Amino acid sequence: MAISLVNNLSMNRSDTAVAAQVWTATSATLSDFQAAASSDYVKIQTTTLGVATTPWTIDGWIDDTVYKNYVIYIYNLQTADGGAWIEGRWNIAGSPHTSSDYTYTFAQAHSGGSIDSTYSTSATVFRICTSSNPSESEKRLTATITLYDPTNTNFYHGHTQTVFGYDNTTNFIGAAGGGTLKLTTALTGISFISSSGGNIIADSTVTIYGIKA
Repeated sequence: MAISLVNNLSMNRSDTAVAAQVWTATSATLSDFQAAASSDYVKIQTTTLGVATTPWTIDGWIDDTVYKNYVIYIYNLQTADGGAWIEGRWNIAGSPHTSSDYTYTFAQAHSGGSIDSTYSTSATVFRICTSSNPSESEKRLTATITLYDPTNTNFYHGHTQTVFGYDNTTNFIGAAGGGTLKLTTALTGISFISSSGGNIIADSTVTIYGIKA
């Protein structure tokens, strides 16, 4: 296991200690400090939904002058209509893109033993997971979506996703998938909706990290 100690002390060195240095497990002595690595994986924001709404739009966090890819962590997300699909749309110029330009594949395994898959080559959304029964607040969706190079106007925009959640009965769900938006227009954010039109429930939370090129 790597060990890192911040060099806040002089450690009997003849030169001045630098706070931006670290001591690593490969260093020969405690005085053998090395330059600390720069951070290429950076938290951009955390957003928690205060009032139930649809769509829930989170925009303005994509900045191609700093980051190339993004990881979207979803916590405790649930819709008001249990058993519906929780779905996503990418935003363009601040608004959800609603045309039939989404291609996705998705499979989820239920703890009761069943496995189901869904796919589309011309959808108006990409699917994330089924929503649990809203009367069971302890059973909410958690997911990770990785978005690749969303402002590159030479290629279609793709993402991958992993999920754990619950269906509308008693089953736990583990799921994975991904998709492509068949456009080269730069993206600006993400929106969440229910396939049945219900609200996204308050206290759903999204944290976004940027990954530098």
